[in-house]
Parts: sequence; structure tokens; C-alpha cells
Amino acid sequence: MFPVIASAVGSAVGALLPRIAAAVGVFAVSTIAIKPIINALESKLLGEMANLPTGVREFLAFLGVYDAIAIIFSAYLMLIGIQAAKAAASVKASKKG
Repeated sequence: MFPVIASAVGSAVGALLPRIAAAVGVFAVSTIAIKPIINALESKLLGEMANLPTGVREFLAFLGVYDAIAIIFSAYLMLIGIQAAKAAASVKASKKG
């Protein structure tokens, strides 16, 4: 009975390990490499906008431009993460078959 359970657990871990490794790799690349770049670009843009006159900054804040910039940069970060995950899944699928 024990060899059957050990074999089942081994095959389950063997099947899940490439997917777990791909997910960890995508997370690591997104967190370590891409996220700081996107955050630096966002902070540079917001820093440049901080040099605008006070009235203009208040008007932009009223319009929600600062929130829109944060949403846009977050969306790009999400897009890059999704594309990386999709590429990792397709490479894994092509190696399997």
C-alpha cells in the first residue's frame, strides 16, 4: 500500500513542479526586475509634474490625473506579468508534447 501512495505522490509532485517553477520564475522576474523599473518611471513622471505651478497641480489632482497615472502604470505592470506567465506556460506546453 505504501509504494502505491509514494508513487502517486511522486507523480503528482512531478506534474506540478514545472508549473510551480514557472510561477515562481514569473513572480521573481516581475518583482525583482520589472516592478522597480515601472516604479522608477512613474516616480520620475510624478516628480516632473511636481515642478508645475500649484494651481495646475491642484487642477490635475481635481481631474484625477495622478490616480490615472498610477492606474496606467499598474496596468502595464500587470500586462507584462500576464505576458510573461503566458510565455512560460506556452514554453512548458511545447516541451511537454
